[in-house]
Amino acid sequence: MLPIYSWWKLPYYYVGAKVYDFLAGGQALESSYFLSKTKAVEKFPMLKPDGLKGAIVYYDGQHNDARMNISLVLSAAANGAMVANHVKVISLIKDTSSKVVGVRVKDMLSGEEWNIYAKGVVSAIGPFADSLRKMDNPNIQTIVTPSTGVHVVLPSYYGPSNMGLLDPETTDDRLLFFLPWQKHVIVGTTDVASEVTTDPQPTEKEISFILNEIQVYLNPGIKIRRGDVLAAWSGLRPLVRDPTKPSSQELARSHVVEVSESNMISVAGGKWTTYRAMASDTVDQAIKSFDLRPQGNCRTETCLLVGSHNYNSLDSIKLAQQFGFDPEVAQHLSESYGDRAFDVAMLSNKTGLKFPILGKRLSPQYPYIEAEVKYATEVEFARTITDVLARRTRLCFLNAIAAKEAIPKVADIMGSTLNWTKEEREKQIKDAKKYLKTMGLSQDRSKYNHNQVVSLREVFDACDLNKDGTLSEKELYFAITSVGASITSEEFQKILKNSEIESKEIGEYDFLTYLNLMDLVEREGGAEG
Repeated sequence: MLPIYSWWKLPYYYVGAKVYDFLAGGQALESSYFLSKTKAVEKFPMLKPDGLKGAIVYYDGQHNDARMNISLVLSAAANGAMVANHVKVISLIKDTSSKVVGVRVKDMLSGEEWNIYAKGVVSAIGPFADSLRKMDNPNIQTIVTPSTGVHVVLPSYYGPSNMGLLDPETTDDRLLFFLPWQKHVIVGTTDVASEVTTDPQPTEKEISFILNEIQVYLNPGIKIRRGDVLAAWSGLRPLVRDPTKPSSQELARSHVVEVSESNMISVAGGKWTTYRAMASDTVDQAIKSFDLRPQGNCRTETCLLVGSHNYNSLDSIKLAQQFGFDPEVAQHLSESYGDRAFDVAMLSNKTGLKFPILGKRLSPQYPYIEAEVKYATEVEFARTITDVLARRTRLCFLNAIAAKEAIPKVADIMGSTLNWTKEEREKQIKDAKKYLKTMGLSQDRSKYNHNQVVSLREVFDACDLNKDGTLSEKELYFAITSVGASITSEEFQKILKNSEIESKEIGEYDFLTYLNLMDLVEREGGAEG
């Protein structure tokens, strides 16, 4: 939904939506249409009604990119590819004519190094493309212009389950979306030039910017609070310049396939919606550059991925009936694994309950089950706790605290399967908690588990007399002392004054501030437990 607050914008956005429909052609999900103010608020009750003229609704799709990526890896392996996880290229191997004929790699988990020789080398490493290009030729011009986009995840009650919101004109001329995602609400995104890093991390400034921007479109009675953020992360966009074009400043609208003087192919740019076209273009170039002899025509367009061959939309019903799964778990398995969901189900343990019979959850609030950890480890090349929580499931991205609480359970299952030593288990847990710091889980808040946060939230809400999402200084003191903190008013004033915590407005403190102050009071020895 694009809310319209000025009549003159209506024809502009309406025509734009219809052009979008036209370009989609036969692949369009549904046709866009106009909604009156009344209908718009009915469809999106959280929308600010004041000044609203109406809204344009258009359709788009979304997918689980983690599961899609793993399905691609498994599909490649099923078609003869050798897959090496957690392996890094540390140097290129060239022959006497300076042509790239292989790579030297390092297992980043064991430290082992070895050489891999091939007819040709293709670099398809997204925002890291220039690192390999520079390894090949240190003097070559860079083509990647990386930028970061921050996303914030909020509870489902902030938006309807079947309608999103799009703001095409933020205060700094960026696009902002507010969408239902995995039974939550995802808000994004920023667009800031950045350095290429393995684990980019959102800043509090970027998170605040997103929350403040989306607040403009919401009903004044709804206050989005930093403490409601379940997770926040930053992703890298590999925008590229086409090195064959005269203007090196112009960014390519699609992907770029480049062949270096040493005959190494680099593919960069692009997006999920064009990944098969990228694959086709890259393989076509590889056939030419490496003098390959394909045995048949290109199958990229019609190749089914692992999990889709025998998939049926009614499989969730079969899973619930045959294995006694909770319906939510059955639906999740079917949507995430396709016809492989039955393989995951076979690894499930009994819950010890009359219902559900199978499917012990990693977290009570989410449909991820213990069997997925074992399946990820045995079949999907998972080797670290972070692999499971962030790259096989989406728990890290949905709720950082829930992911933190699941770490010991995941460690036990993976440790048993991979025969981890005590030292390896401890290292894995430490690394996973470190990764969670990049998911919007602040250091102070991360000391509380989910149940503690829920309890403190209830105390906070009870003390919030005017229900505006903030506490006055007096209410804040009462909220802290009501949970057993033995602290005088003078001591409280001293801690508040000496801390770096600032109120949202004068005398207004939000839930995150409350958590941080609770931590400070406990460290000062003022909490009785």
